[in-house]
Amino acid sequence: MKKTFSLLIITLTVLSCSVSHTNISEKTTELHSDIWTAFRDENTRLIGYKDKDETVKIEPKFAFVSPCDEFYNIIAVLEEIDGEVKNYHLTKTGKIAGIDSLYYFDNALDCETEGFIRFRDHKIDKAGLLDRNGNVAIPAEYDYLEKVINGVIVVLKGGEKKYSDPGKEHNPWIGGKDMLIDTLNNILIDNFTEGGHLDFFSMEKTKTPHPDTIRKSFLAKDGGYYSFIDFEKEFEQWLNNDLLSALTAYKFINAPADSIGWRITDYWEDYIAGSRGKINRQEFITDNFETLKKELLENPYISVPPFIYYEYSGNSRERIYPVIEVRNSGKGYNNCYDFLRTDKGYELINVGIRTGELKLNADIYSDIGNIYYDKQAYDEAIEYYQKAIKLKPDFATAYYYIGEAYIKKGDESKGLEYKNKAETLGYKRPTPSP
Repeated sequence: MKKTFSLLIITLTVLSCSVSHTNISEKTTELHSDIWTAFRDENTRLIGYKDKDETVKIEPKFAFVSPCDEFYNIIAVLEEIDGEVKNYHLTKTGKIAGIDSLYYFDNALDCETEGFIRFRDHKIDKAGLLDRNGNVAIPAEYDYLEKVINGVIVVLKGGEKKYSDPGKEHNPWIGGKDMLIDTLNNILIDNFTEGGHLDFFSMEKTKTPHPDTIRKSFLAKDGGYYSFIDFEKEFEQWLNNDLLSALTAYKFINAPADSIGWRITDYWEDYIAGSRGKINRQEFITDNFETLKKELLENPYISVPPFIYYEYSGNSRERIYPVIEVRNSGKGYNNCYDFLRTDKGYELINVGIRTGELKLNADIYSDIGNIYYDKQAYDEAIEYYQKAIKLKPDFATAYYYIGEAYIKKGDESKGLEYKNKAETLGYKRPTPSP
């Protein structure tokens, strides 16, 4: 039988440690006061747009691939006209631009960021940028462009397109040269091998490589160096230097979460019903704090999920708030901790660790046993009933169901032994319904 693991899921906002951001220019943080929001016609399932007052600005007519949820200045759309699917870019003024040149990634249309949207000339398979007015800001001369972030773009030129797994790769090019350019198509860094997850809003220009060890420096095309904070390096420094002294049971206990609950994960995907899924916060954290801290700091593997690069539109400032994942790499299962990077510092927002490493009360162990028993995972059920009995030696119900589990496994002799023990402790079998 496949072995499953129980994970404790905690949602907390507990620890903060200041992180430094350079001043973010107004052009990248400007507020969009006139955002149109997508809505779908219930009958046709076509998509249109409304303004903030719920006034329909564009009747539902876009289909096939969902356009962006928010219409800032320019969007990419598909529309069926006279039985033929047309694709184009549309501005709020009604201007149509970039016909038959939509930029797709991860089976989705591109969305505007910082007043720019990517397009692709499919005849030559090269990409460029349109500005918010639908004019070509950067001609289609690059194999690949990332979104505009703080006025700069990571681009690839001279690559070879090669899919090892067709249709599943976000960036299928190999070889070529990675560069960093601005929105005027000026090359800032001629050889930009990122090699990490960088905060582009922390960009600084210096005469020599930046001395800060959490930064990565790159030779600028016009001399000097551009540097950026590396999220992983920044977090690792904070984890090693600050977290150990800052992390206390008191901060866990007083974190603003209503409760601490757990669920069976892996292929069961079952929640404990009702109030049985709640654990007394103070008791649990007091009993398990040293284990929580040890699991976090022992053999950490730190990663930034790649989706932070793609799941944003309109305001790219969202990219400076990734979730940092820390997993224990020294064991065969994944204990995990998620930290959100905020303006005030890193905040612990999720913890998942194997319940076998924790101290829980007898009733909760019995509840876990019941779930496994109901799923016919009798070995696991016996394991958790035994944990319950260890904490509560006169737990008659746990003895009874260990006996039932052994009988289900084919060991009737051992099963009857446990069931007799249950009756000795006063267990009363439920009276069958008439």
